[in-house]
Amino acid sequence: MKIGVNAQFFQFPATGSGQYLSHLLNALAEVDDHNEYVLFGPRPLAELPVQAYPYHAHAVPALAARSENIEKVVWEQFTGPLAARQEHVDLFHVPHFAPPLFPPAPTVVTIHDVIAMRLPAYQPNNKVKAYTKLIARSAHRASMVIAPSQHARQDIIDVLKLPAERIRVIYEAAGDEYQPVTDPATLARRTRPLWIG
Repeated sequence: MKIGVNAQFFQFPATGSGQYLSHLLNALAEVDDHNEYVLFGPRPLAELPVQAYPYHAHAVPALAARSENIEKVVWEQFTGPLAARQEHVDLFHVPHFAPPLFPPAPTVVTIHDVIAMRLPAYQPNNKVKAYTKLIARSAHRASMVIAPSQHARQDIIDVLKLPAERIRVIYEAAGDEYQPVTDPATLARRTRPLWIG
């Protein structure tokens, strides 16, 4: 199967979605040797850390717009999905909450949370409100939604009104750098109490 992946967040590696994408692709490279993965991103490949993966990668330039926000929306909704359609992917995965309204193939979207819809502070103006409505509506076109926890799944059901049977919980794992501390000297340093007042 040819699986297209929206790799837009490679350009933001320090973000949660950038970390999720990187770790997801590392894990897939270890366990899946029979599917073909094609990564789509809006930046030239030299700027993306795709050399570490055994995947085909396509830089699909974004529309040169005066606003990065407009450029992002156009790429998510049109440019990226069109490139996936032209590549004839069998499945398209969007590993962050920005599914296309017109998916190029059966689409899986990972929705980490719906905070932007729960908290008014995340919608400071009409442009953000419009974008939030767009991606909420687009989520209804996804074939399947991945949620990282039962709580996120329930939030997605409550807020987006998606059918429960289309949402799967796949727990996220901590990175290898997060290990129990066993060195006695390190433990001694870390157990000192800290207080103010």
